[in-house]
Amino acid sequence: LQIAGVMLVVLLVLVALEVASRRRQAFTAIGQAPATRRRLGQRGWWATAACALVVLLALLLPLAQLAWYASDHLADLNTRYFASIRNALSLSGMAAGLTTAAAFVIALAARERPGPLTTATTRITTLGYGLPGSLLAIGLYVPVATFSTWLFERHGIEMLLEGGLLLLLVAYGIRFLAVAHAPVSGGLLRIRPSLLEASRSMGVTGARQLRRVHWPLLRGSFATGALLVFVDTMKEMPITLMMRPFGWDTLATRVFELTSEGEYARAALPSLAIALVGLVPVIALTRRGRDAA
Repeated sequence: LQIAGVMLVVLLVLVALEVASRRRQAFTAIGQAPATRRRLGQRGWWATAACALVVLLALLLPLAQLAWYASDHLADLNTRYFASIRNALSLSGMAAGLTTAAAFVIALAARERPGPLTTATTRITTLGYGLPGSLLAIGLYVPVATFSTWLFERHGIEMLLEGGLLLLLVAYGIRFLAVAHAPVSGGLLRIRPSLLEASRSMGVTGARQLRRVHWPLLRGSFATGALLVFVDTMKEMPITLMMRPFGWDTLATRVFELTSEGEYARAALPSLAIALVGLVPVIALTRRGRDAA
């Protein structure tokens, strides 16, 4: 907790410097110029080779190594592995949906009611990404566990708040809210104020405006934010390891258990599953963006 306090002070200083540097900046979306193609000639082959080398070293070789190790331990596939995959997918899906919705509420409040309060709220709620997950888990677990103990000892009410999915999802939300906030707030900036004023003049306000104006224009931003939170949650180990309910193993906790025992080859199978599950939504979103373009 002391280390977390020092890191939080450093983070607040950096955020204050960033806010001061952008205090007088303003952005208005006025359209985007189409990309131009340039003929590279012989240099195009060198550029392609350089990009292919990066993909080979950063993606293909590690995946091939994991697949080689995993092929020797396919007998480890059992109901526990499939339960870990199911738990990881369900936790990541819930965290992605809830965190992206919270990011939209915060971004919309900052846009509709700009001021010191909403600005400070936005800055505070997006600080969690700068803290390690283990420190964040301790910071949430200790006070909640203390409150649960006090509630039971003083009033006889037994509420194990520290051992449920709710607190785990709250920790995920604090940790990855900044990840979802960036694309959602960027999408809101691309919605011109004149468009919202025109919808209000036609009687489209409140929930109808969110459904008929905001949602069609922000679906891509929502998908991007949810995808980023989904992938980050899939590989988040410290928070999941310290705050998950009893028996809720995920792929990340399985990798930790095997590597802590020195079983690096056996850890390749859940590691490969994390990589493949994380690649599927990325590929889907890339193809969707390509089709939209």
